[in-house]
Amino acid sequence: MIELFRKYNIYYVLTFLLIILGLVLLLVLPKGGLVLWLDVNSNSTCDTLFHWVTKGGEPFMGLLAFILILLFSTKRLTFIFIVSILLALIVSQGLKHKVFPNEDRPSYTYTELHEIADLDRHTHNSFPSGHTTAAFTFFTLLAISFRKKWLQFLAPCCAAMVGVSRVYLGQHYLIDIVAGAVLGVFIVSIVVYFFNKKMPVVE
Repeated sequence: MIELFRKYNIYYVLTFLLIILGLVLLLVLPKGGLVLWLDVNSNSTCDTLFHWVTKGGEPFMGLLAFILILLFSTKRLTFIFIVSILLALIVSQGLKHKVFPNEDRPSYTYTELHEIADLDRHTHNSFPSGHTTAAFTFFTLLAISFRKKWLQFLAPCCAAMVGVSRVYLGQHYLIDIVAGAVLGVFIVSIVVYFFNKKMPVVE
């Protein structure tokens, strides 16, 4: 695992810093503090921006990442992608619907949140954020599949923005997206570590 962190140190350092920032905010803000702050400071430009940014945690982004890895990376990483995505889906949805089924979303608690066009706000199954889990799964896989420094910088920022979009849109609390980020990074890292240990690559 240490070798994995060393090889992709830029990605992991930035990701860990973002997660630590989220944890610090959890300590200093009330549960819905970030939701309400973003809602008070909302505007039509941000509504449109985050409505599109949140799609980075949806199947379209997963399909795009899969195609890129399939076409420009290795069969091994394509298989790792499939295993990681399935595992992330099972874990996040299992937690959401089986372990924490009664977690209400911000839109259920704060009925006064501003309206956003074409947004269907959910009210339950808040923890963890499935979009954030998916986004960190997708972008961690991309960072590992293509060992480009610029991508290691960009990937965690893009994944984090998906998480922020979930809070801005009133779909999740900060704790939901922090948990989703940890899940996404952890699941991909464990899958890659397992493959490297059981089927080491000869370079």
